[in-house]
Amino acid sequence: MAEQIDSSTKLQITIAKEAGFESPNILTMLKQGRTKVPLSRVGPLASALNINPSHLLRKVLEEYTPETWTAVEECLGHLILSEEEEALIKTYRQMRISH
Repeated sequence: MAEQIDSSTKLQITIAKEAGFESPNILTMLKQGRTKVPLSRVGPLASALNINPSHLLRKVLEEYTPETWTAVEECLGHLILSEEEEALIKTYRQMRISH
């Protein structure tokens, strides 16, 4: 999380506002691991940071409640992939077909 916040071209106050946080201090607390991303803020925070919301949700759940993430994946019957992971799989499949 810290890497995405630090590498953003936006100011922390802008990220916080876009994500629906009252104060940019929450971003510092997130980066330091002193607080968790509320599940209700995963989508808006991902949007503010211009990252894949599914990937952020996975990271949040894996870190905070890995057993919940495992249960979600089991219920859905497949892994939830980020856009980058889907692109890699498509590229791999195309390479296999062409060989």
